[in-house]
Amino acid sequence: MVRSRNVLSTCMHSFAAMGLITIQWALIGYTLAFGHDVGGIVGGSDFAFLNNVGVEAKGSIPHLLFMAYQAVRGDHARLESAAPMPSA
Repeated sequence: MVRSRNVLSTCMHSFAAMGLITIQWALIGYTLAFGHDVGGIVGGSDFAFLNNVGVEAKGSIPHLLFMAYQAVRGDHARLESAAPMPSA
């Protein structure tokens, strides 16, 4: 809960964080989540910095589209959990 006068500031901080998180996801997050596993715990560096991620199909959809879809899902989950709700 935030005061009504701080809602805009909280929204702007959320959008700035969303941009930073999206860049982090594209650079290292995607490879840690979906790269070939290292010891069964975390993904390798196969897709670091979007290396080897292109428009060729991974399953039935393009690989780049799958990466973008997962990024949007992560952004929405983060925004829903931190959305400012004005207090009375």
